[in-house]
Amino acid sequence: LWQKLTTKFLLVIVPRHPNRSLQIQKQLDALNIQYRVRSKKQKIFNDTKIYLADTLGELTQFIQDAECVFIGGSLIKHGGQNILEPCRLGKPTICGPYMFNFKEEMEFLQAKNACLQVNSLSELEMIFTDFTNNPESFKLIGSNAKSALQKQSTILDTYISILFKPS
Repeated sequence: LWQKLTTKFLLVIVPRHPNRSLQIQKQLDALNIQYRVRSKKQKIFNDTKIYLADTLGELTQFIQDAECVFIGGSLIKHGGQNILEPCRLGKPTICGPYMFNFKEEMEFLQAKNACLQVNSLSELEMIFTDFTNNPESFKLIGSNAKSALQKQSTILDTYISILFKPS
């Protein structure tokens, strides 16, 4: 999909389990796609299109630097990963239909227009095409997500202060 898009954006693949790095590299090699690998300390150049961030403890850094985030595993019945982290950081977040591990979170975010959900690879391609042509239009989704989740954390603080208020 990424090869079909004409984009200036860097695709960063962050496997949940870094030990999958070699498998992912083989898949990229089979597709004759050039990429750089974080664990090999390979630098990103202007013409780098894909970066494999196969290290632990750096997900937040990569999300902070992202223009938008796609939730891995959500286009297949395996199920998507945690959608809250990119939303909390105000990133436009896209996922597929298989978010059953985060059903309540998805309902909350969708009610707040705080994420995008696609049902197929072709829909994802349309969203990515729209995004690459007009990234500004997606910023509202990220803002909605960040705002909604901040309000949720404020509610928790309010309840805690009420519960532990000295009598």
